Amino acid sequence: MENGVASENSESSQSILGDACDPYRHFIFPNRIRHIRQTRGFDTLLTFARKIPELSYIRLSKLERGEVFPRPEEFARIAATLGVSVDDLICRFDDSFDMDDWCGSLIEQPFDEKEEKFTLLLAAAARRRRANDPELTISKIHERFDLAPVTLSRVEHAQRPFSKWNPEMLQRVCAFLGVSEASDLKAFVTEQFEAGLLTPFLAHLPTAQDRESAAKEHAVMLRETAAGHLTEESPSRPNAALGASAPHIGEHLPVLGFPLPDGLIDPRPTGEEVPVLISPDNLFALRICRPVLGMGMPATAVLIADRSRFPQPGGLCIQNLGKACRVLAVMVDSDGGLVGRSKRPDVSVALDELDPDLLSAVVGAWFAPS
Repeated sequence: MENGVASENSESSQSILGDACDPYRHFIFPNRIRHIRQTRGFDTLLTFARKIPELSYIRLSKLERGEVFPRPEEFARIAATLGVSVDDLICRFDDSFDMDDWCGSLIEQPFDEKEEKFTLLLAAAARRRRANDPELTISKIHERFDLAPVTLSRVEHAQRPFSKWNPEMLQRVCAFLGVSEASDLKAFVTEQFEAGLLTPFLAHLPTAQDRESAAKEHAVMLRETAAGHLTEESPSRPNAALGASAPHIGEHLPVLGFPLPDGLIDPRPTGEEVPVLISPDNLFALRICRPVLGMGMPATAVLIADRSRFPQPGGLCIQNLGKACRVLAVMVDSDGGLVGRSKRPDVSVALDELDPDLLSAVVGAWFAPS
């Protein structure tokens, strides 16, 4: 009798695992950006990206590939640049929609069901690990295992295939799960699955039906809200914490910035001004206060930032944290995402996950004469 129950449980677990498999897991919001872009004469995404400087190339690529949900203002801006309506960019999620046809060349390699299942088991194992230790919060996981919240989210939602992990991430996940060697990870997770320990957590992983439902709901939201956003010009992004209402004086900018703990900056006026050679609209000046990016940018440097520009890889940006702000160097991580980093203290921020209104691209710097 016990063998019969065990066999029944195993079949149930396998069925749940099979139902969770989704060859299109990474394409959460199919759209018509690529098709319309090409019909409008933009043969490459790079040439089109130059028309929308406030959107990073990486972000635009993810939007076109359907790998992220677009914000209403992003879709409005893209539609205006292409000369179409927001509705024109949205796929019709009805019986005529063919996901295989839409993906086309976006799929880099054939679907690997075996790898997909292991990625799902790993997601369930990570969820079980947290569920069994209520004190293991996301912030504590970041602190103890150096596993950033955005990375943990990708693991728990099966968003990154196991084969694409770099050795550093693999080691951090192993430490989080309590596995000493990366070579033991598959055996460890498989053993938990066969014991039926992961089944309750597999049942809560998003399925293809969940993905499709979420896409339809987001399409409705975009149709209702995107038209209300500015479309013809790059939106001006008010930012009270960074002195958006402060008056500009001639061709000079008032300098903000007093040092706070943990590498943060208090954006209060210092009473100083710096000269600028470009229009001061949407600009503000911020003293860096300490060499948070290394000695290449001294503490006395004053950064000139534009609230209306989104950060670009290779540049700098200022993140608004409400009553404080942080200066970050902008780069692309191994997943193709936009990341902001500070050296002192060692901070890493997933910029693609933030509201663009909280980020201002640095467009210049002023150094006091010695």
